[in-house]
Amino acid sequence: MNVFANLTTDNSIEEEVDVVSSGFKPLESGVYTFEVKQAYLGESAGGALSVTLDCEAADGTKFKKTEYVTSGKAKGQKNYYETQDGKKRYLPGFTNVNNICLLTVGKELGQIEPEEKVINLYDRDAGKEVPTKVMMLTDVMGNEITLGIIKQIVDKNVKDGNGQYVPSGETREENEIDKVFRARDGMTVTEIKAQAEEAVFINTWKEANEGKTRNKAKVAQNGSVAGAPAQAGGNSAAAPAPAKSLFA
Repeated sequence: MNVFANLTTDNSIEEEVDVVSSGFKPLESGVYTFEVKQAYLGESAGGALSVTLDCEAADGTKFKKTEYVTSGKAKGQKNYYETQDGKKRYLPGFTNVNNICLLTVGKELGQIEPEEKVINLYDRDAGKEVPTKVMMLTDVMGNEITLGIIKQIVDKNVKDGNGQYVPSGETREENEIDKVFRARDGMTVTEIKAQAEEAVFINTWKEANEGKTRNKAKVAQNGSVAGAPAQAGGNSAAAPAPAKSLFA
């Protein structure tokens, strides 16, 4: 059973456009090309569905990221959210994984049938990696993808007296997938849908982000409020794709 089969895309939800936004050691912000070694499904305690990407570059650089492609069960396990003015927008994690699927195998996430496999995953109770059954996106695995990765500073959160996570006053560094490009030519999904003749946005993205660390922490170590640049890769209306896939 394809658990992502209902995660379709439609014209009532605003798609991303090419917009510049202001376990592994975090990579410096930049563009990296990886082979997707593993891509497996997961679910949070609240029921949000995820895809974990385990990637490796030709020089041995490793990158691992879990992207949440739906909301939790309380919010309907949807691949989109609604803004205050009633507009629907895809979750960033869904956009990233869906674009990776499109730019590697020419299919959307909801069109790929996961397969059950056994891999070694860390088990908290056992304190080590143990053989674990997971559903994997085997179609995507073994393919190359180019990712625009941001290194960012975020809050270290702790539970307060009410069991809610709040900033502790300390920070940590992490990576975020900010943009996805086709490995062979650097094209984005937006450029391909627009039938652009060449990749342009990848260079714009590099100029804006390469080597820069984004500060998304709400509270700095000294307790002051930290300013955060604009959020990554905004979504807005884009021309609908033609019926025949452009990504095949």
